[in-house]
Amino acid sequence: MKKTILFIADKPDWAYEFMIKAWLPFLQKDYDCFVAYDDDYTVKKNNSKNKIFQLIFNIKSLLKLSVFKITNKNEAVYFLDKSGKYYYPKYI
Repeated sequence: MKKTILFIADKPDWAYEFMIKAWLPFLQKDYDCFVAYDDDYTVKKNNSKNKIFQLIFNIKSLLKLSVFKITNKNEAVYFLDKSGKYYYPKYI
């Protein structure tokens, strides 16, 4: 069984991804390699203090996530954390 390497690149088509693409042919013989992007897992600050906005935003996100589950669409849906200070991505 091969060992696994997960590369985290900052953005698609930027320098780090090009370096990873250059290494992959040499590593794939001995390792299972995967590439993920930092943008896919970023936590964003929430500047809105309005509780009604936060509630509506999370309800809208729940509906969007439900539709993505039904259609098997694997995209990030952002939710507000319980403190209301940050958004975080959720995938199906």
